Amino acid sequence: MDAFALLTSVSQTYRNIESLALEALVINESGDEDSRNRSQARIVFKYAAPSRLRYEQGGRRGMVQVADGRRMHTCLNRGPMGRGPRCHSVPMAPERPLPHVFRSDLPSGGGNEPFLYQAISEQVASSEVVREEHGCYVVAVTYLKSQHSMMLTRMPVLFWIDGETFLVKTFLQEVGHRTPAEEEITWTTHTISVQKIEMNPSLPDGTFEFVPPAGAVVTAGEHGFVSGGGGGGFVKFADDDPRHIEHRGSHEWDGETFVEHSKWKLRGTTLIFERRLTFSENGQELEIVERAQSPASQTETSCSLRLK
Repeated sequence: MDAFALLTSVSQTYRNIESLALEALVINESGDEDSRNRSQARIVFKYAAPSRLRYEQGGRRGMVQVADGRRMHTCLNRGPMGRGPRCHSVPMAPERPLPHVFRSDLPSGGGNEPFLYQAISEQVASSEVVREEHGCYVVAVTYLKSQHSMMLTRMPVLFWIDGETFLVKTFLQEVGHRTPAEEEITWTTHTISVQKIEMNPSLPDGTFEFVPPAGAVVTAGEHGFVSGGGGGGFVKFADDDPRHIEHRGSHEWDGETFVEHSKWKLRGTTLIFERRLTFSENGQELEIVERAQSPASQTETSCSLRLK
């Protein structure tokens, strides 16, 4: 069996699907031989071409996603700081791809596990049928390098493809994530094991209607929402671009002093900054102390800034 021809058949099968219903087990494992973390969740997924879907993950940290053809609704069972359900909806648009559609340039996980494989044969660098197992062809696929600098995938993606239906029964992807301005890579293995699957079923009325749970905070807008703590980072430009930038920052209070930490990677050099802001007792002056460090040296400067 030619591997790429098999991938092409899978792609065509999913493009021709009118509806799909499945139940799957999603397993995420991370860590090393000394310490490992493992999570497992059961997923119910339903789809009607071209743009309606319903994704349900139970549990306190679960979520529901519903695309009704006009809007995309996302509801987290547990909001920030342990609060109740939080729901958000945005208009659907052609430039915003559906979630749960396989894309080789994006890693699985975080509620975006792939179940639709129309693009499985795109951006393929190499493919190989490595074995046959339980009526499936196990195919190892290496895709062209991702443009997402913080994602490193060194192992080929593995697909278990049913030899009769050309549906994907199991998906396994090993992904390495690197925090901006850091060298350590954290590896996570994502496994999606389909337990039940039905192609072109008759789906009940109301499958793609979204009803927020009781007590949920509901918001709407043009963009999605995210929440975070007192830190973050970013990467800009490709690794081989001389303008390549990586940044990670955080901040906190140290007694009455506000401390800002900043780590930059510019032209292959890591620079570390710490800025300490201390207000005078009368609130009229601000003392600023900044420490800067490179691999070869470090320095400290200070100044005062009048506020009133």
